[in-house]
Amino acid sequence: MRTTRTQALLLATVVALVGSACKSSNPSVPRRAMSEASKAEVETASPSGADVDSDLSAAVAVQAEVNEPVVARVGDREVFVSELLSAWMLTDSVGLRDMLENLVTTRLVTAEAERLGITISDEELGAQFAIAIAELESGLQRNQPGVSLDEWIAGGLGLDPTRYRLGVREDVRRRLLAERVVREFIYTQDWAEVRVLVAETREEADGALARIEAGEPFARVAGELSIDPSGKGGGRIPPVVRNESALSRLAYSTTAGEVGGPILEADRWLLLLPEEFHTALSGSWDEVSGAIEASLSQSPVTEPEYWLWKVEMSERTPADFAPFFDLIGEPAGPSRP
Repeated sequence: MRTTRTQALLLATVVALVGSACKSSNPSVPRRAMSEASKAEVETASPSGADVDSDLSAAVAVQAEVNEPVVARVGDREVFVSELLSAWMLTDSVGLRDMLENLVTTRLVTAEAERLGITISDEELGAQFAIAIAELESGLQRNQPGVSLDEWIAGGLGLDPTRYRLGVREDVRRRLLAERVVREFIYTQDWAEVRVLVAETREEADGALARIEAGEPFARVAGELSIDPSGKGGGRIPPVVRNESALSRLAYSTTAGEVGGPILEADRWLLLLPEEFHTALSGSWDEVSGAIEASLSQSPVTEPEYWLWKVEMSERTPADFAPFFDLIGEPAGPSRP
């Protein structure tokens, strides 16, 4: 089984695993605990003008005072982790914020897998790890023929090949866990298999509905007219969970095999065909795992499934990003790190 775009997304949720699995065995350094006096000293620093150099020197002195982790030394001068992160934020704030979100998501995946009692067998992990390594090697040979994977890891990335492979293996393990916790979340709720057709205008939606009511298959009309990417697959979309969303309400107010809508949703007109309704699975992971594994073998987890799960998990276990922003001296964003 090759890695799909959504599997890549799930992999991205654990993108920092290579680093975490390959990190030094030294004990982690405790989070910086800046005193209120130290915070005040930094906050009163001038951001511009002739005082910048002295302000930076004062900030560095504060960092040393609070025993902040050092990432480099230049002579007798130290570069602190907050300086690295601050510089990263200035050059790629979106990338760094996404990385932080990904790290948080790895914790959500791990916590939910532990709660459900989900584990990955050595056989499954070994097979998927082999596929991941083979894909890395295949991509490398397309771009750099004749270069071995270990040569690329050591020379191109500057990393230890053994530790890198351990990181990839852990990455694969958590991807497999993520797939299972997400699909378990969907299948342990009432959900429906549906097709949709999305049109720009009410007139276009009415025209599509007229063709369907005249006997044309919904999938064919959706394939021709729908402006949604799902049209390429005849309008089939990921499972619709029973909740209070407009899409779910339409699905569950429409009889299977009949067409619901059109309704206006996000400035687009939508027709929906429920094909089958499923009752939530119940029981422990041992009791539902057979159905979950079978579903994964038939269809990988989709992005909408993943986001439904993430929203729910984030509400159950909110993440506190304040320590990160305290570290770099920036205010946290209103809705995301």
